[in-house]
Amino acid sequence: MTISDSELEAGLRDLRYRADVLAPPPADLAERTRARYRAQRRSRTAIAAGGLVALALVVGVPVATSGLLSGDRGGEVAVPSSPTQDPARSLYDLPTRGSFAGDEEWLAGVRELDWIPPELAAQLPPGVELPDPPVDTRRVAWAGEVAGGRVALVLGRAEQEVLGRTGQEGLVQTWFTGPGDAVPGEMVPVGFPGPGSELDPTALFAAPYGSPAQRVLVVVGAPGDEARMLTGRTVTASADVVDRWESVLMEEGAGALALGDSADWPTGLSVEMSRPGQSRPLYPQTTTGEGLDRAWNEPVEVADPRGLRGLAHEFVLQEAARQLAGRYGLPLRDLRPTLLAAGPVGGGSEDRTLLVGLTFPSGATGAALVDYWTDSFDMAQEDSFRVTLAAAGTPLLEQVFAVPTANSITISGPESGALAEVLLADGILHATVPLVDGAGVGPLGPPAADRVRILDARGAVVAEAPLSEPSG
Repeated sequence: MTISDSELEAGLRDLRYRADVLAPPPADLAERTRARYRAQRRSRTAIAAGGLVALALVVGVPVATSGLLSGDRGGEVAVPSSPTQDPARSLYDLPTRGSFAGDEEWLAGVRELDWIPPELAAQLPPGVELPDPPVDTRRVAWAGEVAGGRVALVLGRAEQEVLGRTGQEGLVQTWFTGPGDAVPGEMVPVGFPGPGSELDPTALFAAPYGSPAQRVLVVVGAPGDEARMLTGRTVTASADVVDRWESVLMEEGAGALALGDSADWPTGLSVEMSRPGQSRPLYPQTTTGEGLDRAWNEPVEVADPRGLRGLAHEFVLQEAARQLAGRYGLPLRDLRPTLLAAGPVGGGSEDRTLLVGLTFPSGATGAALVDYWTDSFDMAQEDSFRVTLAAAGTPLLEQVFAVPTANSITISGPESGALAEVLLADGILHATVPLVDGAGVGPLGPPAADRVRILDARGAVVAEAPLSEPSG
């Protein structure tokens, strides 16, 4: 059986995440994972790999990670540039760039390195093959020193049967990193090799020297390309979002940026590029180092003051918290998310929702709504993810969040709330949702509602607010 590159990356990521965080997987989990992603191509997007983040790459297969942060590319695989571009701009055909470009002996040693050492091969599901191109097809596209360490990008040509493709052989790539004085034999691959692009830029985001404080970005594109990285995002007290971008020093279309402690995100940063003659920005294929990815997949502590944990799918809850961290550049250790609401939609629907909130350093609050369902293997599949922000002044557990979907509404409000009335724009009662400690989930159909009114057990109004709009 052959699987696509995007299926392979997503399947491996889900396998490794569950192996690290959850209970030991069943013996046939690899096949279940393959089946899951085949089904998701036909229907819905998997929460671990879909339009949420972008989040991060576990095994180093190049995938665009800028979707969440750019606002309109949620998790999609980078699409190669138009084949009508000048083939001379192919990354494979360009000369080696970087500070080690003239060190022929060192470059020759890097070209001969093993792309799939035994410890990586042992992590592959049964029957999965990865590209290991012949040495004589390999080219070192970039090699240099960054923040006291060494990084190299190696491209190669692999036969079609290795890639599981038909037609001509394909371009593949892998990144290697090592300490500042590393000889070629001390350079180690970052995750698994994956498909390369002839024309599109590629990037590495990693902490290759064992310390997250030494995070680096390396970008390799075509001559004339410029790059910048989103290195911070602030939510103000008025709930406005302010982005901070930092330019990458590029030479002949390639360059590196040593981040140190200047970027709060452990992974999933947005990298945006420009190319002469192209009006639209480019988003490089980005490989994330396993050290950062491992930290990203550590369990997140989520407060549960309303005792709703049993109504939420734990994997969905953890992913939602990480998406908030990734979107706003909050270190996981400082995130302190709170489960505000969770439960089945009801009304004959199989859908479920959960609402995760947090308070930003400015005092503003925000809540992320995930609308999802689970399959027969209890694997969560997402329909939507949206965030709404509120200005500072009202504590998180008192703030009214009323987030609608196509068939539901999820509500969080003051603790005394026992019933929510959903009103149309003319004030007519449209639906009611029972609340427990101010939280509840219920079905909601057309016409579009306008606001909610929250009542306590005696029927007194304790809060009223418009339906929450996506923001931030």
